[in-house]
Amino acid sequence: MSGMPSGSNSTVDRNAQYMSTGGVERGNGGTTSGNDTSAMLADYENVFGPAARDIKTDSQQHKRHQRWHLPDALKGHNQYLTDRIDGLITDATSSPFTRNILPYVYLENPDQKLKWNVYSFDEGIASRVPYESAARVLPQSKRSFAGYAVRQGLAIAMEHNFMVSEAGRQNFKNQLNQLVGSIQLTNDLDVHMALLLAPSYQKTMNEKYHDNHKTLTQSCRAYIDMFGIMQKVPNAMDILIEDAKTTFGTWGSKPPTFCLCNNALTTQLNMNPERTDYVTNGPDGLQRLAAGPDLNSYRGMQIINSRKFSMDAGCAPRDLLRRKVRVAEYYHIPWKVGNENNSYQFYDQSRDTMFRLTWFELLMASRMHEEGLANMTTRPLGQFQVDEQIEDFISTYEGTTDPKEVYNKFDNLRELQLDILILRPNAEHYMLGVILGRGGTQELGATFWGQTELSCYDDAQHGIWGMSYKYHERAVVTNERNLTRVFDVAFDGYTGGLGQKKLVWNQQQCAEMKESMSDKIGPYRGVDMMVMSLKAGSNKSSWPNPIIFHESISQGSGVVVCPESGLVVSNIEENCITHQNDYLAQTRVPANGNEVPAESAGQDRFSCYWAMLGVHHWGEFDAGGQQGGQSAIDDRSNIPSMAFQGTMSTFNKDNAQMDEVRGSGHLGHSYVGCASVREGRGVIGAAGSSQTRFIRGGY
Repeated sequence: MSGMPSGSNSTVDRNAQYMSTGGVERGNGGTTSGNDTSAMLADYENVFGPAARDIKTDSQQHKRHQRWHLPDALKGHNQYLTDRIDGLITDATSSPFTRNILPYVYLENPDQKLKWNVYSFDEGIASRVPYESAARVLPQSKRSFAGYAVRQGLAIAMEHNFMVSEAGRQNFKNQLNQLVGSIQLTNDLDVHMALLLAPSYQKTMNEKYHDNHKTLTQSCRAYIDMFGIMQKVPNAMDILIEDAKTTFGTWGSKPPTFCLCNNALTTQLNMNPERTDYVTNGPDGLQRLAAGPDLNSYRGMQIINSRKFSMDAGCAPRDLLRRKVRVAEYYHIPWKVGNENNSYQFYDQSRDTMFRLTWFELLMASRMHEEGLANMTTRPLGQFQVDEQIEDFISTYEGTTDPKEVYNKFDNLRELQLDILILRPNAEHYMLGVILGRGGTQELGATFWGQTELSCYDDAQHGIWGMSYKYHERAVVTNERNLTRVFDVAFDGYTGGLGQKKLVWNQQQCAEMKESMSDKIGPYRGVDMMVMSLKAGSNKSSWPNPIIFHESISQGSGVVVCPESGLVVSNIEENCITHQNDYLAQTRVPANGNEVPAESAGQDRFSCYWAMLGVHHWGEFDAGGQQGGQSAIDDRSNIPSMAFQGTMSTFNKDNAQMDEVRGSGHLGHSYVGCASVREGRGVIGAAGSSQTRFIRGGY
């Protein structure tokens, strides 16, 4: 019915559902066109659907009001809007994560428990069978899993009568897009989480076949070679894809169909000189260079770039395939006469330059201050004699320029025969990972959803109308046999740990060092080098690579868990530093001064260093037991368990290079110019130098 002017004696149907409108002549901001209520009803119907047809006009429409209420007919659940929001979210062209990886699957009853079974039918070799015997039964297995969908929701708010102005309708459209995009972003995040937290099928295979015939060095070599392989090897992505195909074939699966990775990897893959140079590729190379780094498919696989998500309040969005990783390097200087004339060159990545330290400077950095040992209940034999002789020599070395006096003091140090061990335990970088698998047809899993509801409400307190959308959703990997993850394949930023700052062995700096190592959330900001002087062992040859630091080794036990695969390696004695240098065979003296036989000695000079630092858990790649996916989600650095040989050059007193040891661990060889490679902006050239490219992934 038409609206009535103020003061009319006409009766009003009190059972009708009213709508509030304003007129231009009444100073209501031009939200309506006078008394033309038919246009307003059409506007309501365009937004709210058929429910708006039940609205009846209000005779009080031209009176001044402080609040405008949503008509009762529009409050509550609105199926018209629900269907349209559902359609926008589940649109087949919306997101590759819920289309090509874990596609949407509708659930009629999402409140019930989700259950699924994973069957395994292993092929076997037929065996000879006598006529009187039964054939061997092929093994099969079934694993059952269960989970629940999670109810989630978001809401939007609009000014009253927003639908009757162009600005209001545009704002409503933008908010709907914001709502749909936010829900899809949430579902994309759930897909990332499901892929990262899914069980490792490689771990299942390792447990099934108990493949432990490899030594520690052999077991870790594959992981070391994969660390930063995108910058080390020009055709690294080809290697990763072919390895995945081989692995899937071993598991009885078909080849992967998608590759989920950061766009920095595809940039390096598509924009390196081998593919863009005119000389080697002709016009195709120039065309590829001009087209840019976008790469939709490669070697028959769809390339899907990972998204960034705001995981923590106040922090920038981050890629879940990007995580911090700490690795360790060691440098061993065995005792020999003439070391006092030498200097040793190391790499400083924070400055991208080399620096030198003399043998005397390293010796001074290795001395333990007595206050640092004050709280120890036992002290090794000769512990303070060693440090007193070092202090005595240092006082002469620092206080005189007379070479004869210095070398007379040095005779005492010759009798000590000290090895120098330099350790860089926390070289930290951001690293990128890759996920490969089969998806899109529920071979890997699905994103289950259902029981959606959009409800309209009236917030009279604030004078606004709102819409609340709630739904059930859960992304689940139901068949991890079609999934493989490779972490840390590309450098994406250096944070710290490869500088020149040396640890002073006293209580204060050791406490600061422990605090820096324990902080796995923020970037590493502690000291870079720990220098130790150890009584020379009987083994003068090169040390193993890697070496392990673990308290339980002194009791003759200890295991190492290799990263990601979960492979447990127990034959680590050959890599233990204490076994290599006979450090456990030294007699010690407790605090009361009584000697203790060597066989009952529990602490040696090396153990004193470790006791001062208070770190006893380096025998695991991650002391917290986190898998790679969980550490990426939490953005926590892992703690290194072993140190690989780093790059070091030896120079004599005439400044001539005598020897060079090239790094062979996670970081490879260090040289001036490799900082750009470890920042993710370059690749290693054929001659071992970096070729800088203006590319950047991650942040």
